[in-house]
Amino acid sequence: MPEYGEGMAEVLVKELSVTMVSVGYRLGPENVFPAAAEDAIGAVRWIAEHGKSIGVDASKGFILGGTSAGSNLAAVAAHAAVDAKLEPPVTGVVLQSACLCHAEAMPEEFRKHYLSWEEHKDGMLLDRRGMEWFWDKYKPDPKSPLASPLLWETHNGQPATYIQVMGMDPMRDDSLIYEQLLKDAGTPVKVDVYAGIPHGGPDFLPMHSVAKKALVELKAGMEWILRQK
Repeated sequence: MPEYGEGMAEVLVKELSVTMVSVGYRLGPENVFPAAAEDAIGAVRWIAEHGKSIGVDASKGFILGGTSAGSNLAAVAAHAAVDAKLEPPVTGVVLQSACLCHAEAMPEEFRKHYLSWEEHKDGMLLDRRGMEWFWDKYKPDPKSPLASPLLWETHNGQPATYIQVMGMDPMRDDSLIYEQLLKDAGTPVKVDVYAGIPHGGPDFLPMHSVAKKALVELKAGMEWILRQK
């Protein structure tokens, strides 16, 4: 887990009485696609099979989550877990400032709803040029679901999902389109939108009032997921 997320994690661990596992993964440009996706999938499988060795009982609730690139990997790992019929199963997903589809691969049928990529191309903290730089270092196949989980063959059977969407994020509409796909597949989904906040805002601006609100709602979102089980 990046250092900027540690404070948030500590609060959630204490207030929800849960255990969090921080997963490291290989980074580009030294390790290109699909290295990070493979690491995320492998980590989830390891926790399911060996979690008790580090004090984690995934059978009591198994939530995957992440911010930005981490949200991409969390969504990928959740889909892979469902496809593999992982036991114990993943019971929830938390996505913040999510990146769920490479811009070049966004299906034509969703283009009319995919406005944020242009509207916030000059966004704070992360703009379109910055996002393209990250993609270039990872060198994914844009149309592969391992890079663009929004393109997964089916979203059926996905666990309850809580999403935090930043209103000024170039990837804002990734989350909103993904929300609808999950709902259409029958997945319980809860979404909070933060108008006027850039990509990763709550993490990078922790003293901002909206960041504090987002932390309260993140806790509520996780509690909501735990009630779904």
